[in-house]
Parts: sequence; C-alpha cells; structure tokens
Amino acid sequence: MPSQHERIIEIVTEFPGLVVSEIRELLDLEGGRVSARLSELVKSGKLKRESGQYFIGDGEPLVLKKEPSKKDYNALARIAALEEALADALTWQTEAIKRFPDLAVKPEVLAARKVAAKYYEDVGDTKMVRAITLGAHDNAPVVQIALRAMTT
Repeated sequence: MPSQHERIIEIVTEFPGLVVSEIRELLDLEGGRVSARLSELVKSGKLKRESGQYFIGDGEPLVLKKEPSKKDYNALARIAALEEALADALTWQTEAIKRFPDLAVKPEVLAARKVAAKYYEDVGDTKMVRAITLGAHDNAPVVQIALRAMTT
C-alpha cells in the first residue's frame, strides 16, 4: 500500500490544480493531516503551490525568503557591536602580553619558575634566579621537574 505522500503525489499528478479540500476528499483523510503532508511535499520540492492549488514540483526544495524584521536588524546590530568589542579586547590582550609576557604563561609554569628560582637563590646563583624568573629556562630540568611535581 502506498504511503500518504505517494498517494498525494499520484492524485496531484493525475489531477493538477486541486486544492486541499479536494485532495482531502479523494484521500478520505482528516484536513490537518493532508495539510501537513502537502506542506512537507512543498518544502521538499516534490509539489508546488500556486494560489492555493497544488502541482507537481520541479524537485527544488522550497526556500522561503523573508524580509528581515526590526528584531533581526537589532540582533545583527548587537552581534556587530559584540564583534567589535571582541576585536578591541583581543587587541588589548595582545598589547598587554607584549608589555607583560608572563600574562601568556600558564599559572603552573609561573609557580614552577618560583620553585626553581628559590632553589638557585638558596644555592646563591643570582644569574640563574633572574634567568628563570624571566622565563629564559622554562625547558631546564629543574623547572620541568618542578612543573611535573606540581601538575601530577
């Protein structure tokens, strides 16, 4: 037995130009069910509707073109304002990182630097304390060991 979609397509193929009530009578179904099926077939492009009459479609899905509402324009304006604010924040972040490079460093790396710097401070190597504090030796074994110990 053919599906409701197939039956509707058969009827519209045989009798082009029918309206919903005529299709409903031929199918012997409730009006809401027929309207829903017709709507689905129109959206998929299998049928087309002109002045309330149904015809076999060209196979192209229906694309509804609506005029943007005031609400749409307001939303677009808010999106544009947010995008502009985001661009400003990213510019600010880039400039801040240029001035203060530690802002781009993970907190756990900063903590490992402090531990390693404390070790070299206790040993009395002030050059290494300065270098580690500035991040010049983040790949040094003492910093990596401190980092691994803090993150596991």
